[in-house]
Amino acid sequence: MRTFTFLCCLLICSVTYSQQWETFGAGVIDFLMTNPKTASKTNAAEAAALSAIRALLTINAQRKHEVNVASAGRDEIIINTNSGTQATIYSDNQGNLYLLSNGIIYPIATSLVNQAKSEGTGFTADTDNPKMNNATLQQYSISDLREQYQFEMEGIHYVEKETLLSCYLENDYTTIEDLALEFKVSPNDIYFVPFEEPSASSAYNLPTLILYAEKSNPLMATELNEIYLSKKPIPRGNPSIGYYTEEPAIMSTFLSMYDGKKSNSLTKSYSRIYARKKVMTPEEGFKFGIVTTFTCNWATDFDGKGYDLDDFQGIKRSFSENENIMFVVVYSSNYDAKLTLTIYENKAGTVVFNETANVKKGGNVHTLQFNEIASPPGVYIYNYKLNTPDGITATKSEKFEILREESNDD
Repeated sequence: MRTFTFLCCLLICSVTYSQQWETFGAGVIDFLMTNPKTASKTNAAEAAALSAIRALLTINAQRKHEVNVASAGRDEIIINTNSGTQATIYSDNQGNLYLLSNGIIYPIATSLVNQAKSEGTGFTADTDNPKMNNATLQQYSISDLREQYQFEMEGIHYVEKETLLSCYLENDYTTIEDLALEFKVSPNDIYFVPFEEPSASSAYNLPTLILYAEKSNPLMATELNEIYLSKKPIPRGNPSIGYYTEEPAIMSTFLSMYDGKKSNSLTKSYSRIYARKKVMTPEEGFKFGIVTTFTCNWATDFDGKGYDLDDFQGIKRSFSENENIMFVVVYSSNYDAKLTLTIYENKAGTVVFNETANVKKGGNVHTLQFNEIASPPGVYIYNYKLNTPDGITATKSEKFEILREESNDD
């Protein structure tokens, strides 16, 4: 009866995996036929091949627990393709893996099997983390998490940002004070940028230029000070351009600041003029809230482009006493916020952990890793609460459990 039950389970597992791998089937088969030593997580077919190997290893582990390995026979995973062809990945009694395709047997390298054992694959199936024997909680549906793991936008909103606004010299008499009044800013907020500089990050106001000129050329400093005090207008450059100046003192100061590295053409060109001001700027907004939360063993940003669901390894709710536990929350907010994680003992409601962190606005992922959580076996509830400075709150709770390790004496 035990053997019959297991064979049914094995058949179900094989069907589930073959459906999910059908899209990549031909690529998986072609890849394994070359007897590769390693696989790339960023290649869909190679990642799927690793996932298939992991699935077979999982079935092996389950079967080893159910029956004696010496009489277990052969475990296998069937790979289907869109064209209707099939191949089989199977293991022998010694644990070696092979690919059987069109009647030809291709050995699978031990190094590739070890890679599948030791790392995530970027192609996660719902059965990657089988339920532990003494678990009481239903495990996560990876497909459901994948649907949830996305940031929802809610249109345009306006954010106050410091911006450099172009200033136009409409006549030969415009002073710094005139520009300050026009833009409702201080004279210290009028900035000059060398024409050759494409970025406004190289903007300097007159007090900065005067300070530098005092060290290099006092005469230039005097001229700049007259402009700063509005005793002298800002000389226009090309009137058709309108918002440039070719004030010699300004240009010579720039040339001196850059130690001649900008070439002499800088002294013959113009400088842009800007007013630095905080303005309401349109920005695409995120729908505020906690997108999803789950627990796993560990994670790493494999491609360096930020966490996606496939970067989280061992996603599950049930953990043994000595396992790593990582708490993951995916959230979105248009404002910097505070994120609080609270863990409660399920039966009594006792708080066993509480921590608050400052988190950045946007669509983000926050993780907290426990190499060992100092709590006895049992079921726990964890709650994430996201709070903005304006008092907006979002919250989401889930359960996880720590299982007492089973004795191996039997």
